[in-house]
Amino acid sequence: MADLPDSPRHHHPFGLRAEQREHIWPAVLAIGLLASTALVAITPINDYLIMNTYIAGNHFPIGAFAVLLLLTLAVNTTLRKFASRLALSPAQLAAIWALILVTSGIPSSGMMRYFVPNMIAYHYYASAENKWDELFGPSIPEPLLISEPTAVTTFYEGLPPGMSLPWHVWLKPAAVWGIYALGLYAMMIGLSVMLRRRWVEQERFIFPLVQVPLEVANAPPADRLLNDFLRNRLVWLAVGILLVVHSLRALHTYYPAVPLIPMHSAVLFKERPLSWAGGLWFYIYPMMIGFAYLLSSEVCFSLWFFRLFYRFQLVIMGVLGLPSVRSVTFGNPKWAALQAAGGTMGLALWFVGAAREHFGNIFRKAFTGDDSIRDSDEPVGYRATVILFLGGSIVMVGWLAYFGGSLPMALVNVIVGIMVYITLAWMVTQAGLIYLEAAFSTTEIAATLTGTNSGRLQSLLVNFWNEQIFRRDLREYILPSLLNAHKICDPVNLNRSSLLTGLIAAIPLTFVASLISFIWLPYARGGALALPNPWTYQTEPLHHFKWIASLSVTPLNFSGMNVAHCVGGLLLMVSMMWMRTHLSWFALHPIGFLVSSGYPLSRIWFSAFLGWLIKGGIMRWGGYRLYRSLRSLFLGLIVGDCLSAVIWIVVGFVTKTGYQLLPG
Repeated sequence: MADLPDSPRHHHPFGLRAEQREHIWPAVLAIGLLASTALVAITPINDYLIMNTYIAGNHFPIGAFAVLLLLTLAVNTTLRKFASRLALSPAQLAAIWALILVTSGIPSSGMMRYFVPNMIAYHYYASAENKWDELFGPSIPEPLLISEPTAVTTFYEGLPPGMSLPWHVWLKPAAVWGIYALGLYAMMIGLSVMLRRRWVEQERFIFPLVQVPLEVANAPPADRLLNDFLRNRLVWLAVGILLVVHSLRALHTYYPAVPLIPMHSAVLFKERPLSWAGGLWFYIYPMMIGFAYLLSSEVCFSLWFFRLFYRFQLVIMGVLGLPSVRSVTFGNPKWAALQAAGGTMGLALWFVGAAREHFGNIFRKAFTGDDSIRDSDEPVGYRATVILFLGGSIVMVGWLAYFGGSLPMALVNVIVGIMVYITLAWMVTQAGLIYLEAAFSTTEIAATLTGTNSGRLQSLLVNFWNEQIFRRDLREYILPSLLNAHKICDPVNLNRSSLLTGLIAAIPLTFVASLISFIWLPYARGGALALPNPWTYQTEPLHHFKWIASLSVTPLNFSGMNVAHCVGGLLLMVSMMWMRTHLSWFALHPIGFLVSSGYPLSRIWFSAFLGWLIKGGIMRWGGYRLYRSLRSLFLGLIVGDCLSAVIWIVVGFVTKTGYQLLPG
């Protein structure tokens, strides 16, 4: 779609023009900021103390959807009945959902889960036995760590009675790491604006994760309190069934005599050659089945096909006696991580090549002010967009180069990181993957491809350390949420610039609230060692130190086979993209290839398979008419999982016993 002239006579194809759209009401902004701040404050307690279903946990955070449901079902129906002028419009409801959506991951895997423990773990676990102080010594930049002994010990073992929390020791390292976080958020805001028009207006992605919030937020007829979706019996049939199922499963946690309805199982292969595959895990997540119903058949097919194909590859590698060294970061075979890295770079390069005219227009508008290029309806003008993107990227590169001592390594880390952010955002916005992460570490891949020596260890340590905090677990990172927020503006005619202003206010506010809550939790609750999540506080914060220590003893050497795996992944990705573009019969989607070896797909592949199977049967035997008529039933699965999670989160806070119904 070509850029449209910036003339008031033109009708914008995606809703009203910017000046005709609703701005966020001040009261609505206050509600959104208050709700998002409250949710991020309780998230660490819910996720890492009570061990409930995560309030966010994926790219369709139940906290954001729960607030939207509450406002629609309780607040708005009351206002429509007694003070209709005060009822929230679809645009205002969507704004509140978006404000919570974008910030919901910050207190958990989107930031603080790795941000806080990685600043303090080193000095607690360094010992005479592991000789970390001797090995690393001055190679660890002092501003990145908390070294005050009492603050370190009490974080892990709890504050003695009467001792106050040592807030002051956290200020400097949090501020130093926060500089990188600021650059990261600025870059992602700019990148989201650069991608918006391409994916929303030109390629017209379906944005599956936006569809259910839209159905809930839509205005009802004038004579009704609820819209057609919320009055649909199929929706509430699905919700009712899931409420019963999850209630029985949760009650089994409290009372083992209550029958447990199985929703997952595993098949472990014990005989050769299948034992090389390890096993298959079968998890049923109704929410994922609901989203799969919205997706194209090729996406769903590719998710489960490539997962099984990955297991088949493991068998072949075992039969041939080929080495299967595991990656440090994700535990998948190193050859699989190399292929995923090559595939990610290939896909990102394909994006840039296919959208070169679009990106060229953005930079031309930014640097020359070309009046023929329209940016008045963007969340922010293209000049500011480029400043955010380039400025944030420069801060990230400068930070890594300063503390890591290597500009080339910093450039590779940031550039490949941006490729990862783009490809995963593509998977969320086009394919509706609610739960995913990268299958490789940029630093580990760079070291594997080029080899290591003692002179590079500080750079590798800082870059890998940085990745562990900011890219280790991308199930909640903000770029896909920003894109979903931009998308929801169109059907509800919400002013994009107004929403982005609210988001820019919400991000630092919730960052500070999340930081305070996450630091407070271990000190106040008996220490990190007492919290029932050892991965967060004890395992993950030590990965980079253990890896660098191992490299000092056993360096990596250059291997042509490693390069071949990486290049092969790149060529395979480009080939698949070319075939999807030029061959109508080609039915494989590259999404499955990129995530086939990762933990998230091991959990959701079977639900994607069930969604693909059910949808295929409906389309085959009932056609599009039956598919449309049953759509509400499958959207009800999404609503039902969310409502069940919210109910048992509340119960968990009362009983101090958690129940998880989504991947943890």
